[in-house]
Amino acid sequence: MTTGIKERIMRFPIQRRLDNLFDTVSGVQQLTIVLHNNPDPDAIASGAALKFLLEKKAGLQADIVYQGVIGRAENKALVEYLAVPLHRLPDENPNLPEELALIDTHAQAKNNPIPEGMVPLIVIDHHNDYIDGQAAFSDIRPNIGATATMLTEYLQAADCRPPRRLATALLYGIKTDTMALSRNTTTADVNAYCYLSTLADIDAFLAFDQAQVPVGYFQGLADAMAGARVYEGGLVISCLSNLPYPDLVAELADLLLRLEGSRWVICLGIFEKRLHFSIRTLDEKINVNRLARIIAGEEGSAGGRETIAGGQVPLGDTKPEELIEQINHRILKFFNISSETNGEYLA
Repeated sequence: MTTGIKERIMRFPIQRRLDNLFDTVSGVQQLTIVLHNNPDPDAIASGAALKFLLEKKAGLQADIVYQGVIGRAENKALVEYLAVPLHRLPDENPNLPEELALIDTHAQAKNNPIPEGMVPLIVIDHHNDYIDGQAAFSDIRPNIGATATMLTEYLQAADCRPPRRLATALLYGIKTDTMALSRNTTTADVNAYCYLSTLADIDAFLAFDQAQVPVGYFQGLADAMAGARVYEGGLVISCLSNLPYPDLVAELADLLLRLEGSRWVICLGIFEKRLHFSIRTLDEKINVNRLARIIAGEEGSAGGRETIAGGQVPLGDTKPEELIEQINHRILKFFNISSETNGEYLA
């Protein structure tokens, strides 16, 4: 996306966006809100906010759906606290209706259950330099740190004060996607964060990060430490043969980025016949989205922005250890590191 287009998107008044959104759903009775696979707090809170806004101001009914797993302890705690139903779709033939809203994802992201060629009614997202020219309503702003920030703007523009639980969820969504306003953050994110802080249940907000974790988390942590290798230039690669849940690679990547001397962290793991990977970096000079797509290859899906990215690759007929080796080779080639270099083990 060119700088000029980004600037025009940023200047587009939120009130006009809101009016266009309401015009788009005029006459719609039932809407299905689709989150990205394995939804995180930003997607969960944003989906709930759109449901609340449209039911409150447009008089329609909305259901929230997703594919994959809500496995991270914090995410489970958020869903339980929010008390808004999220319906898990089957892995095959989800049978989606025509009137869809994609939240925290878009039609070309390949991390949601909509079939190729299907055009959603609404797209609201903050990932990738991509403009949806087909959806009746599209608001994609990669300059924004969290989709929850965008939904908070809509609620404010509609004079629709979020209830305490929703405000808490939106606040947590911004917190997790911007790492407490320390990465990929704009003035809009800060303003939304401050506004929501006055409405949220701060005790519940703080408790999400203290949610009890399953035994598999600690086993995964031990395996990640044992298998992590450090290469020249501060590159850290950690491979796990089995994940208890797919979000664990993101948790481990965030943790390993705190390693002294690390600049790039890439965590890989296998979950239900797919290799999941997560990338974190302190180096904004290299295109993290490009790296993610190279790792995923033609057979996988990936996306990212600025300092964070991730994706997945189906195993197919390939053995897990062989696919991990292939992905590891792609990573080393990207960083111009010889595939014969073993790196140094952390433990």
